[in-house]
Amino acid sequence: MRRIASLLNLLYLPYCLLLCLSVNAQLGLEKCSLKTYEELRDMGYEPVRAHNAVGDGITDDTAAIQEAINTANASRKAVYFHPGTYLVSKTLIVEQDLFVSGFGFTNENNNMTRYGNKLVGSYCGNEKPVIKLQDNLQAASSINVDDPFSVIKLFRRNASDPTNPNSRDDSRSWNTSIHNLTIDLGTNNPGAVGINQQGAEGCSSQEVTILANDSFAGFYNLNSSGGYTYNVEVIGGNHGIYLNSSRGGSVLVVGLKLSGQKASPIAVTNYVPFGLVGFDITCNQGGVISHINGGKLTYSNSSHDAATQIYLIDGKINISEEGTDAIIDNNDRSIYLKNIYTKGRTNIHTYATHIDNPAPLGKLTASNASNWSLINEYSFTPGLYKEKGHLLQGLNTNNSFYSSDLYDPSIDISNYLFSPSENIIVSTEADPPSDLISIHTHDIGLLNPEGNNIVSVIDYGANPNDNVDDAQSIQEAIDAAGDNGIVFLPAGELYDDNGTERLGYYKINQTIKLKRNTILFGVSRYNSVLAANDWSNPSENSPVISSINDANAAPVIADFKIIIPPVAATGNYNGIIPEFENHIYSILWQSGEHSIYKDVFTQNMYGPLGDRKVHIISGNGGGKWYGITQAGSYPPCAVNPGNCNNSTANNSFLDSNGNYVSHPDSRKMLVEGTSQKLSFYPYHCQHDTPVNGALWEIKDASNVNVYGIKSEMGSIPERMMAIIRDNPSNLVPVWLFIKNSSNISLVGHEGLSQTAQDRGLIEITEDSYNITIASMGRRGAGLLPNNTELNQDSWYFVKETTQENFISKVTAQGFLSLFKSGKIEPSSNNEDTTDSGTITIVPNPAKDSLNISSGIVEIDSISIFNLSGQQVLTKKVNSLETTLSLAGISSGMYVVKVYTKDGSKGFKVVKK
Repeated sequence: MRRIASLLNLLYLPYCLLLCLSVNAQLGLEKCSLKTYEELRDMGYEPVRAHNAVGDGITDDTAAIQEAINTANASRKAVYFHPGTYLVSKTLIVEQDLFVSGFGFTNENNNMTRYGNKLVGSYCGNEKPVIKLQDNLQAASSINVDDPFSVIKLFRRNASDPTNPNSRDDSRSWNTSIHNLTIDLGTNNPGAVGINQQGAEGCSSQEVTILANDSFAGFYNLNSSGGYTYNVEVIGGNHGIYLNSSRGGSVLVVGLKLSGQKASPIAVTNYVPFGLVGFDITCNQGGVISHINGGKLTYSNSSHDAATQIYLIDGKINISEEGTDAIIDNNDRSIYLKNIYTKGRTNIHTYATHIDNPAPLGKLTASNASNWSLINEYSFTPGLYKEKGHLLQGLNTNNSFYSSDLYDPSIDISNYLFSPSENIIVSTEADPPSDLISIHTHDIGLLNPEGNNIVSVIDYGANPNDNVDDAQSIQEAIDAAGDNGIVFLPAGELYDDNGTERLGYYKINQTIKLKRNTILFGVSRYNSVLAANDWSNPSENSPVISSINDANAAPVIADFKIIIPPVAATGNYNGIIPEFENHIYSILWQSGEHSIYKDVFTQNMYGPLGDRKVHIISGNGGGKWYGITQAGSYPPCAVNPGNCNNSTANNSFLDSNGNYVSHPDSRKMLVEGTSQKLSFYPYHCQHDTPVNGALWEIKDASNVNVYGIKSEMGSIPERMMAIIRDNPSNLVPVWLFIKNSSNISLVGHEGLSQTAQDRGLIEITEDSYNITIASMGRRGAGLLPNNTELNQDSWYFVKETTQENFISKVTAQGFLSLFKSGKIEPSSNNEDTTDSGTITIVPNPAKDSLNISSGIVEIDSISIFNLSGQQVLTKKVNSLETTLSLAGISSGMYVVKVYTKDGSKGFKVVKK
C-alpha cells in the first residue's frame, strides 16, 4: 500500500497538469505551486490521495477518504482533497473527539477539547474537488426527515452517552469546518442530503457547492451559536436548506445561491432563528421560505422568543411560474427584510397563526409581480406573546413596519408607517444590483495553501514544536514577503520536542506587525496557534497582532488561534481595583474596510484573571470579520475574595458577596473612534461579567453592522442570576454599550444573557443616533413573567438615553422585532436654512411652549404629529413668528411641521 501511495505521489503533478488545463480554471494552475504529500503533511494537511483515494469518478473512494479523516483526526491535521471526482457509497463520518468534562487540563492548549476537524479542497483545479454519491444507492432510496442519508456528517457525540452512535452534543461541537468542495448527490437518491452539520462556536461550511439533483436537500440543519455558513450554493433537490432542529443560537448564512428546488428552497420546520445576508434564490414556485406540509410551531412559553425570527438582508428572489402562494409563508414568526428584490409573486409575506386572535397586519404585497419589487425595509411581529415588537424613535407602533424608500433620517418616521390591512410595494423596472452577494464576501482562493509566492514562517526559523520564542522569526517572514506578501503558519506536530501535546504552538513574546496588505493565515482556527503565554512584564498594554493605521490598507488574517495569558490579581473591586495596565491582548486593528479577519479564535488561558480589552478596533479600523468567537476562561475558583489564584480560575475576581465579576474596563471587543465600514458575520461574545461595564463597546464610532449574534454573560445563566440578585443594579454588567456613535445596525440576536432591573442588554447613551436593532430574542433564566427572581418586564433588550434625557426602552418581554433610536440626527436640528429663510425652533427639549420664527417668509401654519403620524395639535399663524403652547401634550418625541408658501419643513422636538 505504501508503494502505491508513493507512486501516486510521483504521478500527482503531471496528472494535475492535464486536469487543470482541460476547462476553465478555478484559480488557474499559474497561481499554484503544487506540493507533494510529504510537504502537505508538514504544513498540516492529510491528503486523501495518500490513503489511495483515486478521484477518477469510477473507483469507490469511501474507505480511503474515511481512513484519511480518521488519521487526520488522530494527528490533528486538516483533510486535503486534490482535484478530482471522489465516488462514495457510504456516509463520511467526521466525528469530533468527545468533550472532556472536568478541569484537569494538562497543557496550555485546553487538552484539545476544542480541536475541530477540517476538510478542505484544493483551489488549484479547473473546478472544486467533487465528492460524488453513487447512483441508485439503496441506503438513500427513501426520505427520513429525522435522520436522512448524509454524504458528510459532522458532529460530536454526547459524552454522557458515548456508546450510542446517534447521540449528539451540538453545543460542544466546536471549530469543525468544510471548505471548497462540490458534493454531487448523484441520481435516483431521493433520501440523500449533502452536508449534515449542526455545530456551534467556530463550526462552518464555506465555499461549498451541492448538486442536489433529485435528492432531498443540500444542507440538512446548519451551524449556529457562533457557527455560520458562508458562500455556498445548492442546485436542485427538494430543498436547498432543510432546518429540522436547533441547538440554540441564531443561524446565519452569508452569500447563498439556490436554484432549481422542487419544493421550498428553504424549509424551517421548528424553532430556528434563521438569517440570510447576501443571497440569490431562483425557483419555480412560491413558499421560498416555508413551513413543511402544513406544520405549525407549537406554542412554548419557555422558548418562543428566541426562535421566532427570520431576517433577510441584501438579496433577490425570482420565481418563474405563475401562482398565488406567498414567497414567505409564515406561521408565528417575526420577519425582518431589508434591501430585498422580488419578482414573480404578488404575495411576498403572508401570515397565519395557531392561536385565535392573530395580529391584524402581516401581509406584504407587490403591485406588479411581473416586474422587480424592492423592499427597502419591512418588519413584522406576530404579537403572540404581548411583546411590543417595534419601538421606533421612542414610540411603540403597530405590528407591521414598511418603509417606502431607503431610510432617510431627515424625514420623520410617520412617513414610513402604514396602517392599512396590506402594505403594498410599488414595483420597479430596474434590475437588482449585481453586488448583493459580493458586498458581503471575499475573493475565492484567498487562503490557498498551494498558492504561488507563499512564505512559510518555518523558512525563517519559526518552529511550533521546540518551545522557543518565534515572534522575531514570524516578523522576519512578514517583512521579507513585503507589503503584498502571503505568509503561512504551518500547524506543526501534535507533540512538541518535549513530548507535550500542544499543536502548532508558536511562542510569541512581542507584537507581530502586519504590513500594508499582508495575508497571514494558518491551517485552521485551532491547528495553528500563536501563544503569548511567555510574554512577561510588557511595558504597556500590548497586542499579539497589530495592523497599520491606514484606511486604504487591506491586510488579511485567517485560520489560526491566539492564546493570551492570565492577569495577576491584586484585590477586589470593592477595595483595590486589580492592576489593569501592562496586559497582553489579542488584536489592535486599524486597517480599513477592505481588510479581512476570518476564523481567528482567541482563547484566554486559565489563571487568576483574564480581564483586559481583548480586541481593539480603532483609528481607521474596519473590514469584514467572519466567525468571531470570544469566550473567557472558566469555571471560577473557590477561594477568598481578592485572592483568586487557583490555576483553574475564572477570568474574574470576587465581589463582596462572593460572586465572580470582571474588571469594569475589561471588554471582549472595543470599537473606538473609527468610521470605516465594519461588518461582523456572525458575532459571538460570552462569559465575562465586568463590574458596571459591558462585554463589548462601540464608542465614538460609526458604520458598524453586525449579523447573527450570540450573547451569554456569566458563562451560565444561574451564575449571572446570582450576580443580579446580590449586587446593586448599577454594578451589574450589560452586554453592549453604544456611546456617542452613529449608523449602527445589529440583526439576529439570540442567547442566554440577562441583566439587572432597569438595565438594558444593549445600552445606548451620549450623542448616538441612527441605531437600528432587529430580530432580537433570547432564552434562559428569568424568561417567564412569573419568574420572581428576574421578571422580564423589569429589564430591557434595549435602553436608550439621549443627551436630552429622553429615554426609549424595550422590555425583555417576548421578542423585539425592530428598534430605531430616538435620535436620528447628529444634533437636535433646531434651525434650518431654506429658500424661505432660516426657521428656528427653541427650546428643544421643551417643557411648556415652543418659540418658532422664520426670517423672511411668514409662517402659514404649524402642526405637531406624534411618531405614528397622528396630528396632535395644529395652529394657524400668518406671521413671521409665534409661540406654541404644549399644554395637554404628553412627554415624548414629536414632529413639528412648519408650513410656508414655499412648502413645509419638519423638525424633531422632545416634549419633557
